[in-house]
Amino acid sequence: MGIDIRYYNYGACEKSGLSRCVTFDTKEKILTQFDLSDLPSDITIISSVLKLTLESYYYNNEEDYKPVKPHRVLREWNEGDKNSSQATDGEVNWIYAKHKQVSWTTEGAGDIGTDIASQEDPDSVTDPVWDENAVHEVDLSNSTQTIIAGAVNNGWLLRNEIVNEFTIVYYSDDVATVDYRPKLIIEYDDNVYWKIGKVGWHGENKPFKWIFN
Repeated sequence: MGIDIRYYNYGACEKSGLSRCVTFDTKEKILTQFDLSDLPSDITIISSVLKLTLESYYYNNEEDYKPVKPHRVLREWNEGDKNSSQATDGEVNWIYAKHKQVSWTTEGAGDIGTDIASQEDPDSVTDPVWDENAVHEVDLSNSTQTIIAGAVNNGWLLRNEIVNEFTIVYYSDDVATVDYRPKLIIEYDDNVYWKIGKVGWHGENKPFKWIFN
């Protein structure tokens, strides 16, 4: 019996990626989540930007690249602790949000309305830099405001519509080099003149910035 990687969990992997393999008819998407509970509920998001550090990439034709499309995740999922191996009960994989407990409506969290929300944020840039350790940015401002306003924070799914052979690999939060880990940088206005926080301070008419990693 062959190995069905659809049931694999990658929660402890140092890398995660977006890919399309034509030969084996497989795809990869990225799930990511940040704890935003420290943010006040009455703020106005000025910007919320996810920064991903490029580990490697592969393609036959650069023109086949498609921009990243971010979606809020609507189902609770569990990252898990496997390194490219069979998920145990409760861990996320291609078939399950929680293995043998909660299925995705469509494999790969593909159903808009039950698995993920309609796209609220713009596509990423169409011509990213492909240098080693380049930082790619994804704008999550609108969906972050939705979460702050009361939507359940189940994080985001990142996908693209690559048709031909193309692989993009980013470092995950398990990589040893802290600077390479994903970061969500949020800038907001809370109408408070002075405030001390995790990263720094802001004065009158100056937004406050938080960095989550």
